[in-house]
Amino acid sequence: MRRYRFRLETISRIRDLEEHIAREKVMRAQYELHKANAMRDECADELRRFQIPSGVASISDLAWIGMQGERLGNSLAMAQEDVEKKDKACMEVKREWSERKKRASALVRLKARTRGEWKEEVLREEAGQLDEIATVRFILQGRES
Repeated sequence: MRRYRFRLETISRIRDLEEHIAREKVMRAQYELHKANAMRDECADELRRFQIPSGVASISDLAWIGMQGERLGNSLAMAQEDVEKKDKACMEVKREWSERKKRASALVRLKARTRGEWKEEVLREEAGQLDEIATVRFILQGRES
């Protein structure tokens, strides 16, 4: 009996590796998105906690308060832009991973189908050999009688 060999085994292994790498990229992108969301939330909390001091203040104090509020607002806007950028990157990486997964699973299905065809062929060959053995025995028994 001959051994089963999937002709595209090397390509299948490469596709599996590519799918694995793409899955790791998705996890990394999700981690980066999570970090960006946390940073945005931290900036928003810092802006919410910002209080204008009450009482008498000098012009320079008021200018500092205005610049501080502007800085916090700019930080929040930049963090939001970063979240949007990382979200787009994450979606792109997920799309790529989905494509790689489809390619790898197509080869797995092809391998299963060709292995099934190979098994059927081997069983047919074995059945033919058994028929041939039975025929030879029958002929030999007929000659002996």
